[in-house]
Amino acid sequence: MKTRTTKSANDLLIESFNLQTELNDLKKPVLIEIEIEKDEDAEESKMSKSKIIMAMRLILSGTFHMYFKAHVIHWNVEGFDFPQYHDFFGEKYKELHEITDRIAEYIRILGEKAPATLGALTANMPADTMSENDSIDAMIVSFSADNEKMIAVLRKSIKIAGYCDEPAIENFLQERLDYHQKLAWMVRVIKK
Repeated sequence: MKTRTTKSANDLLIESFNLQTELNDLKKPVLIEIEIEKDEDAEESKMSKSKIIMAMRLILSGTFHMYFKAHVIHWNVEGFDFPQYHDFFGEKYKELHEITDRIAEYIRILGEKAPATLGALTANMPADTMSENDSIDAMIVSFSADNEKMIAVLRKSIKIAGYCDEPAIENFLQERLDYHQKLAWMVRVIKK
């Protein structure tokens, strides 16, 4: 005949407490840990960083180029619609000039120095064919083409910033894309 072991009241209380704790643990929300892959390869990490720096330098260069072109149009526009074009491009060159500082600051945040000469700043820009003697229509077409190039560069750069895990830069570039898409729309309706 088997003998039964009797549990003390204290043992039963501890068992009950442990069982209650286990049940409570089951009711708690489970936190899912997301494992983020670390870039183990230092060379790949450097390449990623150099890509976003190159993208930011290109954006700075393109923005400065557009700023200058808007300023030139503002100075040289002539004709019946002079006041409207003069004011519009005056507003645009101020906006574009102002944002160059923030772009350069992001280059500094990434650990690089901003270009210190006009040659270095514009090294990545193709030769411009716009002239002060062009008609307003030709100037607007040239400005519009530069803006479309900027939109393409920004789209690629946003992807690079995401890949490089630079969310602040990615957000900033999305804001810039929004600005340039709106500018494209405005220039498109001006040309009609």
